[in-house]
Amino acid sequence: MGYINQNELSEIVYGTSNPAKLEFMRRLFDSFGGNLGISIVGLTDISCDIPVPDETGNDPLRNARIKALSYYRVLKRLVFSCDTGLYIDDLDDDKQPGVHVRLVDGKRLSDDEMITYYSGLAAAAGGKVTARYINAICLVINEHEMHEQMSLGISPEPFYIVETPHSRRKEGFPLDSLSVSIADNRYFYDLEKYTEDIGYSVGFVRFFAKVKLSFELEIVKYEPKHRGSILRLFHDTVHSVNSKDYTQAQLNAWAPDDINESLVERWLERNDLFLVAVQREKIVGFGAANLFGYFDLLYVHKDYLRIGIATAIANHIEKYMYDIQITTVTASASLTSKPFFEQRGYTVIGKQKKEFNGCSFINFNMIKDLSDDYDRSVGKQ
Repeated sequence: MGYINQNELSEIVYGTSNPAKLEFMRRLFDSFGGNLGISIVGLTDISCDIPVPDETGNDPLRNARIKALSYYRVLKRLVFSCDTGLYIDDLDDDKQPGVHVRLVDGKRLSDDEMITYYSGLAAAAGGKVTARYINAICLVINEHEMHEQMSLGISPEPFYIVETPHSRRKEGFPLDSLSVSIADNRYFYDLEKYTEDIGYSVGFVRFFAKVKLSFELEIVKYEPKHRGSILRLFHDTVHSVNSKDYTQAQLNAWAPDDINESLVERWLERNDLFLVAVQREKIVGFGAANLFGYFDLLYVHKDYLRIGIATAIANHIEKYMYDIQITTVTASASLTSKPFFEQRGYTVIGKQKKEFNGCSFINFNMIKDLSDDYDRSVGKQ
């Protein structure tokens, strides 16, 4: 990964001249990305002649990449672009809008023309059709480094497109006037709190959080000065993150309030590699493993979840094992951590009940063959 100055990450160009899209992204960062320290500027904020890219991609990710690279080559600044494909159930493939939502029979439709066209599709289907948007995003750091995502995690839930449009209009988002919630059977505009779907909105912010983390996160070897922070992280994470899967009695047994500092020494004694994740001088996670291929510990700060920290620690640990020719890794996963390990390619080979501090716990013995698909590069999210 190339070096980038942290100040460059404080302002990123959104490759769009659409005021509604720019306002939407800025609102996301105001609502969910306040801690990232990133501000968004649009193409209209830049005094520069910027050619319009030729969007020739046949899916949202390709078009997002084409646009972002085109803008980067003119601006030589960090720039991202998004693209969306609309897919309608039971519509013939040759009629699917896909990335050409506004393009029908070679003509680019205005907002009003889009409302007329798509309400007609709904009318032909009996009054409504089920549809969903698939979103993609591409952030260009330089000619050789890009961060991309196209997934349901940054895409809204399915919805109805209906025949009769709502009276409300929003420039740049004409189909919102035809959109009805499947769950509520009400126009989006008539919901008590109309939002663009918090789930996928947060997904966009999380994408940038992972990118920023990739430049700010350090994975270092444990030092005695880390002891106090690690113990606090361990206690708080267990009582917060694991609380959905365990009783209060189990949480107290696992991580008591009067936790003894000797716990860290016991961890060190049984492990050969003890890593600490540090972001801006704050400890945000730790993990440990031994020379027998046992992945022993993995904890992430409760306030820094789902932004790639666990993945970064696990990548380093697995690379360490692979480099010393350990190709089979085992772990004893909790109820909470089991899905994470499964996502990384670990499989359950057994289930065990363990007694600890007077409480019973269910753990899952898991295994992974690193030689199957291990990528030697570290830090890929």
